[in-house]
Amino acid sequence: MPVSDKIARFAPLKQPGHGTFTLLHFNGLQSLGGYQAGIELIVVRRNEELLADWVSPQPDGFLRIQPKNCRQRALDFCFDVGPEVVNPMAFDNSGDYLLKVKDQRGVYQTFTVAIQGMPRPSSNFGPKPQPRPSFKAQGPNGAYMSPEERLRAAQEGTGLGPDSNKAAASSFTAAAAGEPVTPAERQARANATQQAALDAAANRESKTQAAGTLIKVIGIACVILLLLGAAYFLKDLIFNDLEGTSPAPVAQSQEEQAPAKEEETPQLEENAGEQLSLGTAVGGLVSSNPVCRIDGAKGDDRTIINNCLASNPSNEDLRGMLAESLRLNRCEIALRILRTKGRAAEGGLYAYVYAMYADPRSKFVSSCITKSDADAQYWAQRVQNDQTFNLQEAKDFMQQLPAGAAQP
Repeated sequence: MPVSDKIARFAPLKQPGHGTFTLLHFNGLQSLGGYQAGIELIVVRRNEELLADWVSPQPDGFLRIQPKNCRQRALDFCFDVGPEVVNPMAFDNSGDYLLKVKDQRGVYQTFTVAIQGMPRPSSNFGPKPQPRPSFKAQGPNGAYMSPEERLRAAQEGTGLGPDSNKAAASSFTAAAAGEPVTPAERQARANATQQAALDAAANRESKTQAAGTLIKVIGIACVILLLLGAAYFLKDLIFNDLEGTSPAPVAQSQEEQAPAKEEETPQLEENAGEQLSLGTAVGGLVSSNPVCRIDGAKGDDRTIINNCLASNPSNEDLRGMLAESLRLNRCEIALRILRTKGRAAEGGLYAYVYAMYADPRSKFVSSCITKSDADAQYWAQRVQNDQTFNLQEAKDFMQQLPAGAAQP
């Protein structure tokens, strides 16, 4: 999967179908030139797949837009985008994107998109397009090719590399000095010069590959160590399985929580009829927004969740909709909320829910989420990234989810 160390933050605006990209440590005036005339960009998934609803008249998938509210803020460059960019992101369920922007030379730069709010589609942005083939990467720009690449390209195209001029110059110098140069000698010199250039290029390439392999091995080892440390920390923090330890004052042991769960379960069952009669999910979550209720709503899951997101729902509305979708096994709605919100900067609560359902050692079970250690560790890492995460609030919310406290 492509990785870029350049970051572009995306934040939705109040008007559905609009948002703001902030390119960190990027000089828009220097790189884009007269960007007021238009910016060529494309948003793809992390695996380079084109978004299903992305529309572009160009073969490479790039779209020229008229940027709005462009401004350079210290080291960062910001600009607003409209429905032609935001709607495909809102309709996509992956949540992981790459932003590619062409500079004034026609060479694109790649940014990893950090979502700071769920994209909300506009309701009047024309008919939905048909899915398109996967994204095809640009070919290399000859003006920025390395000497070895230019040598290979010249040899593949005409059979003459850039060093053939050196051979010709050597023959010309010898002739000018009065030395007789036969055609065989001239060809031998050209072949020797060309072979020397190829040997030097191969030597440099082998050294580059060796260094790249070493860097990859070191990087993989660092990632493994980080994952192991994160798994140990989260196991100690969330599940509190280690004997005689208490990771944080707010993290109560499972033995202390067990009586509280037994007391809460009858209360939930006693109030279940009243809650469902109000058209809400379960666990005392009441959605004040009827658009975000599933029971009785018309349309498929994608239409229901898109209508809810377009209504600018509150956190309580989304939590109620999540609980109801898990209760009714409406998996597309539940996974859309968990994956998109869980990847947000302050989405630790939703990442915690996903980690608890995915953890094979957890009692929480849902047909929408498969038990997997790898998934549990991934979403546990997302929990750690949220500086505003409140563990007690997350535990209380888990007890309000359908059948959560009643699982054996």
